[in-house]
Amino acid sequence: MAYPHLPFSGQCRNLRFTSTPIHGYRLNNHVIRTIGVMNEDFCELQCYHEPNCVSYNFKRNGENKCDLNNATYEHDNEHSGDLEKNEKYVYRGAEVSMKVKSWT
Repeated sequence: MAYPHLPFSGQCRNLRFTSTPIHGYRLNNHVIRTIGVMNEDFCELQCYHEPNCVSYNFKRNGENKCDLNNATYEHDNEHSGDLEKNEKYVYRGAEVSMKVKSWT
């Protein structure tokens, strides 16, 4: 599912990487940006910091590239055809929820 710009005034985004990483696959057509990272943990951290990120592709094999995605893969959803086999990558999706900040 693609998400519009999430951070609204008075709301806080909660991002949880609950799915198991899918080794040997990459989500195509939903990359916000690609960055060089030290490791997969840093890729996950960058997704937390990108307001529209809800999943990532991590390219292994010494390149350590991180694609931040604005959609997730789920079986039978509208983006299921975008998950492509690629042995150099690990794909991981997250669940997003919004919480209203209390100012009291």
